[in-house]
Amino acid sequence: DSKARLGLCYFNGRPPFEKDHSKALELLKEAIEKSSLSDNHRSRLCYVVARIYESNTLPETPDLVQAMHMYRRGAELGGGEGTTGAAFLGSRIFGHSQQRKVSLLESAEENVVSACAEASVGLLLGSIESTREGLSRIRKYALSAFEGGITAAAVVLGYYFFRIEKNLLLSFTWFSEGMEAGNRRATYNTALFYLYKLTNDVEFDTEKGLSLLRRAANMGDPAAIGRLLRIIRRRQFGIQYDADEEKVLLEKINEGGRKQGEEDF
Repeated sequence: DSKARLGLCYFNGRPPFEKDHSKALELLKEAIEKSSLSDNHRSRLCYVVARIYESNTLPETPDLVQAMHMYRRGAELGGGEGTTGAAFLGSRIFGHSQQRKVSLLESAEENVVSACAEASVGLLLGSIESTREGLSRIRKYALSAFEGGITAAAVVLGYYFFRIEKNLLLSFTWFSEGMEAGNRRATYNTALFYLYKLTNDVEFDTEKGLSLLRRAANMGDPAAIGRLLRIIRRRQFGIQYDADEEKVLLEKINEGGRKQGEEDF
C-alpha cells in the first residue's frame, strides 16, 4: 500500500524524505484502516504508530495511553510485532514516574486482558518494580491475559519464571505453551532450551531445536533470524553452510527493516 510505504519512509527518514513523524502518523493510521492489507502487515504498522505516540518527536507530549492502545490493537490483529509489541513499553513507558506507572497499571487492570499483558511485560522486562506486590501483579496479569487468548502472555510468564523465580522447568513449560499457541518469540525461546539444554529437565535435542528455530525465523522473529544466521555461518550443530538459506534470512531482515538479531524484548 502506497500510504503505508510513504508513512514508513517519513518514519525512518529514508532519502529523499526527511524524518517527519507527524506525516508518518497520519499516513500510517490511514493505512491501518485499510482492510486490503493483511492483518500481519497492519499489526506491524500498529507497532510503528505506537512508537510514534511514545516518542518526543510530535508537537504534543508523548501519548502513552494511545501507545498502549495501538500495541493492544496490534496484538488483537495477531502476528507480526503486534503480538508481542507491548514488550517495547518496558524500557520507555515504565521509565516514567512511580505515579505514572501506577496509573498505567490501574488503567490496564480496568481494561481488556491484552492491556494487562502489556503492563506486565513492561514491568518484567524493564525491571522497574521489584517489590513482592509488583511481581505478583506480573503473574496475575499475565495469567489473566493468557486465559483471555493473548499468546504473548505465555512469553511474559516464561521470562518471569526464567529471570525472577529461576524455575527453568516452568519457564520452559510456558514458552512451550506459547509455542503451541503460535507465538513466534515463545517458539524461539523453546528452541533455545533444546539447543543449549538450559535445564536438566529438558533433553538436548539439536534436531528439534533447529526445527523450532527455523519455524520462529519463518514466522519473522528477529532474534530467531539473527541466531539462525550465526549458526549457519559458523556451521554450528553440524549444519552445513547453505547460501540459499542465508539469502532467504537476509531478505527477511530487509523486509522487516531490522538489524540482524535485533530482539523483540
